[in-house]
Amino acid sequence: MRLALAPQALVLSVADDGHGFDPELQGRGSGEHLGLAAIREMVAGLGGRTEVTSAPGQGTRVCALVPLREPAP
Repeated sequence: MRLALAPQALVLSVADDGHGFDPELQGRGSGEHLGLAAIREMVAGLGGRTEVTSAPGQGTRVCALVPLREPAP
């Protein structure tokens, strides 16, 4: 897990060396990755974006980038 503060965004990256999966098949049929769908929805609600990198047998990396807002005056 890595949390970084970029100039205009907060970046959270989580990686594992587990079984991995084919991101192209995500959300189809049984075995949906509902946790990833929830993460994407929450990050999008904050105006951010999520990137998922995975391959069968090679683990998974999820990166969420959330833009920082100017404090209210």
